[in-house]
Amino acid sequence: MSSSYYLKLYKEEKDKAKKYEKWIKQLQTIRQNAAGGLDDEIRNVNREITELCNDLKNAVKHDQVFASEVYEIGSNTEAGSGSDRYLRGTQSELDEEIRDLARKKDDAERNSSEYYNRYEQEKRREEEEAKQKMKEALNKFTGLFN
Repeated sequence: MSSSYYLKLYKEEKDKAKKYEKWIKQLQTIRQNAAGGLDDEIRNVNREITELCNDLKNAVKHDQVFASEVYEIGSNTEAGSGSDRYLRGTQSELDEEIRDLARKKDDAERNSSEYYNRYEQEKRREEEEAKQKMKEALNKFTGLFN
């Protein structure tokens, strides 16, 4: 094979590795934002519930039935994103996809390195072959004048 063939393969594998890296970063961002954004919203809702319960307790005092209802409302805060089985499942699937892309990226990087080594070897061989042909041509040319 020619050196240009291996150089082409090297560039293709390098491009694949870059593409996989880009996809990995995008999926990692999606994964982080899914849980992080939800947890922020959950904290805000829980803070509002707590503030509402405190305001209700301060507004109506000495009524046990009302206090019991306020306590019930306050104890029903939202759980963290880790308690959502669908979100956990989605995160697991994203993790698996990220691992799969990382394997593909590693393979592409390994292949690109191999193709680059072959490119360099083939290029050296082609250069040596060209030098040899030049020497032969020069010998034929100088032989015409002897």
